[in-house]
Amino acid sequence: MKNQIDFPQLLTIYRKTLLEDVVPFWMKHGIDRDYGGIFNCIKDDGTIINTEKYLWSQGRALWTFSALYNRISRNAEWLNIATKLKDFLINSEARDNQGAWAYTVSRDGKVVIPPQSIYADAFVILGLIEFARITKDRQAIDIAFTSYKRVKPLLKDQSTLPTEPNRIPQGYEHHGPKMIYSLVSYELGSLLEDQKILQDALNFANEVMNDHFENKSGLVHEFITYDKQIVDNDIGMTVVPGHAIESMWFFAHIYKYWGEEEKVKKVFSAIRRHLEFGWDEEYGGIFLAKNIKGGEVKWWNPEAKVWWVFTEAMYALLLAHELIGEKWCMEWYWKVHNYAFSHFPDHEHGEWNQNLDRKGNKIPVVTSLKVKDFFHLPRALIMGTECLQRIINNS
Repeated sequence: MKNQIDFPQLLTIYRKTLLEDVVPFWMKHGIDRDYGGIFNCIKDDGTIINTEKYLWSQGRALWTFSALYNRISRNAEWLNIATKLKDFLINSEARDNQGAWAYTVSRDGKVVIPPQSIYADAFVILGLIEFARITKDRQAIDIAFTSYKRVKPLLKDQSTLPTEPNRIPQGYEHHGPKMIYSLVSYELGSLLEDQKILQDALNFANEVMNDHFENKSGLVHEFITYDKQIVDNDIGMTVVPGHAIESMWFFAHIYKYWGEEEKVKKVFSAIRRHLEFGWDEEYGGIFLAKNIKGGEVKWWNPEAKVWWVFTEAMYALLLAHELIGEKWCMEWYWKVHNYAFSHFPDHEHGEWNQNLDRKGNKIPVVTSLKVKDFFHLPRALIMGTECLQRIINNS
């Protein structure tokens, strides 16, 4: 792949990858046409490992099929699948009497593992929001809103916050909950045109940038203490570049909405810094995690090259080019793109392999949730398609 800014060609690559590779894989292997929902415990070759359904994955798939219909093409089959996903979520036993979403359910919607993660709630809310954008479905809107109202007060105290599969070390706050709920509140506030919820999004973004982001290093510390301190130990010095990059593009949208142009520039500068910090100069690609001072990394398999890190970086860099247009944006974009498209695609089965070792060889699952999700890759392709179309239209 040539390192050239040919946006129409790149748009063609995005659409072809999405519509001729990624979506067909999931249409063939992922859809539960009997009970609704999506099979998420599957191998990279499409083999179903078991039929247990993670709510995290069901919400993500609802977002993706809704976004395909809403943002790419009015394909009735996508809307039909999204509707069945929504019905599966709402009509199953997945939500308890307090409104918390189960961690996993059986194929037919019976609770297997009860609620134990605010991330499950987050992705169900995001899925319902995107579905409601298409349909104006009142039930979807109401459940998204009530789910958000239930979780928001819990975020104030991470010592008791249920965050499976990403357990928080005792005595620390994790960047993750603030990150994901910045996006949840931004999307929900935008849907409802609710300034109070949009203010929540700004508050979550500011909390990360004020407390987790260190101006001296330009890096986001994954964990800080309850009193908002960055500590000089292995937990405190652990950085997850992909998480930080994903956060920063969330915040770019939030700060842009609020007219905070200097903060928009700051988060894009942070994206560049995390790419510089996380890039493997010997073998190429972005490390999953690193310790700032070279000590033990408090994250699983930190030397792995994991697909979602690259998809988040590709979209973040296209957005950076669109909004600030500095030379480094597309220089880094092509560096990330070329590694990703030469290492992750599964040319035999379709879609992408999810996990590689440091040298780029395929390995078993190394992420916290042992599933294959219809989310990070298609989201980057969908939102990247939108971004590229805007760039082309404005050129």
